[in-house]
Amino acid sequence: MKQPELLAPAGNYEKAMIAFRYGADAVYVGGTVFGLRKYADNVSDNELQKLITYANKNQKAVYVVLNAFAHNSDIEPIKAYLTVLESLQPHALIISDSAVIHLAKQLTSIPIHVSTQASATNHYACEYYKALGATRVILAREVSIEDCKAIKNHCDIELEIFVHGAMCASYSGKCVISNYSAGRDSNRGGCVQSCRHSYQLIDPKTGAIQQQAHIMNAKDLMGLYQLPEIIQAGIESVKIEGRMKSNLYVANAVSCYRKALDYCYNQQLTNQPIDTTILQTLAQQ
Repeated sequence: MKQPELLAPAGNYEKAMIAFRYGADAVYVGGTVFGLRKYADNVSDNELQKLITYANKNQKAVYVVLNAFAHNSDIEPIKAYLTVLESLQPHALIISDSAVIHLAKQLTSIPIHVSTQASATNHYACEYYKALGATRVILAREVSIEDCKAIKNHCDIELEIFVHGAMCASYSGKCVISNYSAGRDSNRGGCVQSCRHSYQLIDPKTGAIQQQAHIMNAKDLMGLYQLPEIIQAGIESVKIEGRMKSNLYVANAVSCYRKALDYCYNQQLTNQPIDTTILQTLAQQ
């Protein structure tokens, strides 16, 4: 039985270091090109090099996000950035576009993790991405733990799942509301989270406001209570969402999940029962 990696969001260098200090095994960061959070601070090439050096010295990992969908105009900048990343050697690249996976295999020796944006929900998809050269698939957020077990039974590839944070209202983040409401491409890093806004419902005949509500807002994910099942399923990595969120959010979320993961793993390793009151206390934090 393996203990899953705790993977934390890092919108900038400071958040990455906070995540490491509070117990993250790995962080995922956006660089200067082609991540889905281009309005986060992200990290410069120099900061990325410092993070990778720190991670290598402390048995941690740094994953670079390249998970937007490429248009023709993106290809040359991606090629140039992949050359830079090959010199820096992060521990993996998170990619959703099959063409970008192809380019990464051509231009780098860096392991490839398939982004949740690819919407992999079954073992055939995982086998396909493994054949392309991926070492890990970040499953669609619609996938259950039982589905993860079935995929594990059919495909020998690392699996990563989200356990905490905001849930996109569309299927695996394939949303275009921001394209129309703000002129920013959701699938190229421009999402303004339109689904989380409050909207007025107006009677089309009278123009009277009937109601104001968050009509599209999905509840945030909180999978802390599912950690025992996740460990038993053999899932390699559990991921916290939130590269655009605050330093406090990163510190608190990572700290709580670190304690919960260690507790659940040690209890299961020694065949001891899980005390749910301990998980409840952590969840309330």
